[in-house]
Amino acid sequence: ILSFNIQLIIIYFWVSKRPEVLGSGHIFLAGLLNDVVMGFPLGVSSLSYLVVSLVATYIKNMTVNTRITTDWFSFFIAIFFFKPYFFYIIGKFF
Repeated sequence: ILSFNIQLIIIYFWVSKRPEVLGSGHIFLAGLLNDVVMGFPLGVSSLSYLVVSLVATYIKNMTVNTRITTDWFSFFIAIFFFKPYFFYIIGKFF
């Protein structure tokens, strides 16, 4: 359940550190592109990426000063919410 996903690391970092660079629309389009390339039903990756984005935004708004350890810990929380949702949706279609 904790596989290496570079796209999730990129989304989490840019949303938590510089949210003006990567908006929700960009995240949604990146998810659609991933669905087309990987052959998933349209919107599955988009919604999953937006869940990671929401967790990153929540953590950013609730913490004043973050350290690398808290960033990684909260990233693993985002992965914890991302993976079961993603596999549940994929399981419904395949």
